[in-house]
Amino acid sequence: MSTGMLQSCPRIIVLSVLGNDTKTFSMTGLAANSRYVFMVAAVNSIGTGKAVGISVITMNASAPNIDSEGMKPEPANLTTSVTFTCQAAGEPIPVITWHFNNTELLFPHSKYEMNLTTLNSTAVSSSLTVHEVDMSDVGLYTCLASNQVGITNSSGILTANVCSGPALSYGIAWPLTMVGETASER
Repeated sequence: MSTGMLQSCPRIIVLSVLGNDTKTFSMTGLAANSRYVFMVAAVNSIGTGKAVGISVITMNASAPNIDSEGMKPEPANLTTSVTFTCQAAGEPIPVITWHFNNTELLFPHSKYEMNLTTLNSTAVSSSLTVHEVDMSDVGLYTCLASNQVGITNSSGILTANVCSGPALSYGIAWPLTMVGETASER
C-alpha cells in the first residue's frame, strides 16, 4: 500500500571521525531522487552534543556528453559566415561556453553570434556563427559543456578558402628562358 508519502525506515550508522581536520564525509548507495535526513552529533571525551538534522535530497546526475557532428564545417569563403553547432546532454542540464583558440568568447560580440535552445530538461543545443570570415578567424573553435558533475568539449577547425573566384590558368610557351640558362623543348 502506497500513501504517496516518504516512508520512514530509520537506519543507524555510527560514523567515527578522529581529528580536527575532517569536516566532510561521503556516503555511497543512496537512491537517486530520494530524500534523506541525517542526524549529526559531536561526541568527545566530555560527552555528546545535541543532534542536528540535515536534510539531503539526491538527484539523478550525469556528466555532460556532446554530439559534435556540427563541429566540422566546410572551409569558408572570405567575407561569408560559417556556423558551428553542438548539442549537449547531462543532469543537471549543461552550460555551454564557446572558445576560440582556447580563449573563451564573451557575448554580445560584433563578430560572433551565439544561440542557445533548451531541447528538454537535460539537453541543450547551441550554435556559434562567425560573421564576415577573414584570415584572423581561422583556428580552433571549441564547444565546452559543463555541469556540477563534469565537463567535456568538442572542437572544430575553421579553414578559409583564400581564392574563391574563378580558376585562372596560365600557359607556358617554349622555349622557356631562365636567368643564366636556356631551356628547350625536348
